[in-house]
Amino acid sequence: MCVRYLVFFLLVWNPQVLHDEKACVPLTIPNGNYDASTDGWYGEGDRIWVRCDEGYEHKVRDATAQCINGTWSSVPICEKSTESCGDPPKIPHAVIIVKGYQEVFAVNSQLQYQCEDGYTAEGEDTKTIICISGNWTEGPTCKITQSCAEPPKIPHAVIINREYQEVFVNDSTVQYQCEDGYAAEGSDTKTITCISGNWTEGPTCNANCGDYPSVPNGDVVVQVNGTSLKYQCNKLYTLEGPESVTCQSNGKWTEPPSCRGINKS
Repeated sequence: MCVRYLVFFLLVWNPQVLHDEKACVPLTIPNGNYDASTDGWYGEGDRIWVRCDEGYEHKVRDATAQCINGTWSSVPICEKSTESCGDPPKIPHAVIIVKGYQEVFAVNSQLQYQCEDGYTAEGEDTKTIICISGNWTEGPTCKITQSCAEPPKIPHAVIINREYQEVFVNDSTVQYQCEDGYAAEGSDTKTITCISGNWTEGPTCNANCGDYPSVPNGDVVVQVNGTSLKYQCNKLYTLEGPESVTCQSNGKWTEPPSCRGINKS
């Protein structure tokens, strides 16, 4: 009884005992494949036909292997075809679109390039290259379009919401914001645009000194960009000191004038 169970266990958990010593284990063929047997083993005299992957060919004419006395004879080798191509060329300012990684490209394989933003190729936006007799056909030449270089550096202003880039195509926009303590006329931010290779005018960020200095018996009559003020005294008062005040880079106004009453004699 125990012997019967032992035999059953060996048959289930170690199927190799079902095969004689002349059986062969499956082969691993780099860059090739073949039809596998139903149980994964090959008996004495069994023969397999190896097919090389796309872009590879048999090193010798014989594409078969035969199981003889537990070993395989004349194992086929798949090597890169002389008609195949290796890595596609790297083209300045161009990228390959819709391509997964692979080491070998079979003859007549096609790859499509597209120029990066700010660059263009003659004719269409994309260009296809083909593997012919082990070489790739010529790729595109991507030339810079009418675009802008880096946006101008503006005193006391920073660019917001923009990652680094070297080239800005036409109609690209960049948004500036004045630093703390500085302000531009109108909105806190200003957008410039790349037009025909040039940037439109950016903001002028002036020091922000807050409320205008109060001058008793006097009023501001002229203000320039919120940074320069001119005062005038009311009737029966005369101006003493500077006629105008200026917002300084430290965020403070210069000393304002005073209005002194006119003595009637």
